Amino acid sequence: MRKARLVAALIAVLLLVVSAGCLREEPQEQANQRGFDLEDGTYTAQTEPDSHNWYAKNDITITDGKITEVDYREINAETEEVKGPDYQYQKAVDAQETLEKDLLEKQDPDEVDAIAGATQTWERFKSTAKEALRMAD
Repeated sequence: MRKARLVAALIAVLLLVVSAGCLREEPQEQANQRGFDLEDGTYTAQTEPDSHNWYAKNDITITDGKITEVDYREINAETEEVKGPDYQYQKAVDAQETLEKDLLEKQDPDEVDAIAGATQTWERFKSTAKEALRMAD
């Protein structure tokens, strides 16, 4: 009987610890805990062109220490054409808006979810978002 109570108590403590770790914080609180101290302004980061001559450009606006606008696009270095409705691989285009919304919600590039079929776009997005936030920090 005594062992059963001890086991029950240990299980209760374990469940309490696990459930406390699963609680989600508000995005701004997460940003503050991750050490971001963002200055207001708009910050731009971009990648070098890839082997197909496309590069990523990300403008991130900070207001009151929080990410309030994200404008991500992939651009052809030769023509300055932006990937849009005419681009042959539509998943990459569709992913851009989803990534922007995810960053606005989560306030942390490391928390932005990958998108199946648009991995390269996701990687470029995260890279440029992190760089822009480094500039704002």
